[in-house]
Amino acid sequence: MQIIDQGQWVAYVPNPFPPDLALNTAFAKRESDGRDWYDALYGPTPLFLPDTVKATVWPLPNGDWQVQAVDRDATRIFPPGARVIEIADYAGADPFADLNGKKLDFGTMTLSEIPVVLTVTPRQIRLAMSAVGVRQQVEDYVKAAPLDVQDSWDYSTQFVSTDPMVVGCMTALGKTSADLDSLFRLAMTL
Repeated sequence: MQIIDQGQWVAYVPNPFPPDLALNTAFAKRESDGRDWYDALYGPTPLFLPDTVKATVWPLPNGDWQVQAVDRDATRIFPPGARVIEIADYAGADPFADLNGKKLDFGTMTLSEIPVVLTVTPRQIRLAMSAVGVRQQVEDYVKAAPLDVQDSWDYSTQFVSTDPMVVGCMTALGKTSADLDSLFRLAMTL
């Protein structure tokens, strides 16, 4: 997918304020060059290529970026506080359904699913591991691990599916992220 970064956009109030507009009109401009959003949409040099998908991308607390407003019509998104991307070769039928909520890596300009973080109690995870037949493998892994891993296994009040200790253990046992997700989803039912 060819993803074009159209930059970070911020809210602003033009000075002087256009006299023919309502006082509650919202404005946005691109941080890098000050280009006004309305000029980007309606000006003599349009910002976007024809027939592309436009989207806002918002920062998450963990530093990742999430695609949110998505449409072929740029007038249906408004970017203050967000970065804007343009996808030039999208071939699907429903860009919102296909792209909304995805994680965007600006380093590689690739989209991926945002991992779901699941949290369970020690009892739940141990019962689930027993149910799928990996409990003894995990116990053996923990016994051979450094003391901090052993302490975490013995004294944690909750287990989180994205915790590096949990992911490391499952990886060492040859399990996939799908296996880990299934294990935690089972644990949540116990």
